[in-house]
Amino acid sequence: MLTNNHITGNTSTGWHYQYGSDFGGGGGAYISATTATLTNNSFSGNTGGASGGGASISGASATLTNNSFSGNTGGASGGGVSISGASATLTNNSFSGNTGSTSGGGVSISGSTATLTNNTLVDNEGGDGGGLILSTGSTETTDSASLYNNLLWANRATGADSAADLRINNDDDGDYLPTPVTLLANNFDWSAGGFKITLPITIHSSNLNAQDLLFVNQAAGNLRLTAGSPMIDAGYPNTPNLPATDLGGGPRVLGAAVDIGAYEFDDGSGIPDFVVTSLVLTPTSPFATTTFSAQITLKNQGHPRR
Repeated sequence: MLTNNHITGNTSTGWHYQYGSDFGGGGGAYISATTATLTNNSFSGNTGGASGGGASISGASATLTNNSFSGNTGGASGGGVSISGASATLTNNSFSGNTGSTSGGGVSISGSTATLTNNTLVDNEGGDGGGLILSTGSTETTDSASLYNNLLWANRATGADSAADLRINNDDDGDYLPTPVTLLANNFDWSAGGFKITLPITIHSSNLNAQDLLFVNQAAGNLRLTAGSPMIDAGYPNTPNLPATDLGGGPRVLGAAVDIGAYEFDDGSGIPDFVVTSLVLTPTSPFATTTFSAQITLKNQGHPRR
């Protein structure tokens, strides 16, 4: 378990051999475990000699929540993070400016099941799957991939027949029977150069096709949304297991529906709505005209900021 760490400027040059396969060492962190939980961490400027510039996670059920990966480089796949294991659950994470030499500039996932909810993948580069490369498991009845409200923008792929934003392999065993893939309310490039999947699927109408995000300041790394962004209130209303807060710690839903991406738009114009949650008097029953003290606890419930 990694929580509340800032990991920066580290380099791993070698490979690790385990369970009959080679795994990259991970520039910022290398984790091989039954379960791996990463929460509220920052990985920046790390270099992995193989997979996982920011972090490499293998043999695990991995859960990543509220992490940011920026400016990391993987010698092979997963410039931000490389995950190979039983399952992967990514929620409220940001991946920007990462590079994976062969694939998965931002994220590389290979596992039985994957669920990605409200992540932001921007300005990452890989040989294929510049933003995200995802290979699902081969058991069609139990394995799956589900993507809700993820924001992919300005990612790049350098290889031939590659996908700049999103590459999905939904036929890992090559039997021409697709593993279920759910894409709902994501923003990515639908073109042949932006999105590729092994066996075709119908792209649900809730997804947005390469809409400009209108970030506050992408060049400076501020990936919050500005007023008028098409990502605002455009998320899937029935997103399962939606967290209470966004990557910045603010309320996850402000307005008609959840926003797309790691940050919920908040223009700061909320109106205070104070309620008393506790009142402690000393003494507890003061007499009239006597002096007493009162400890009052207030909660600002606020009003919707849009």
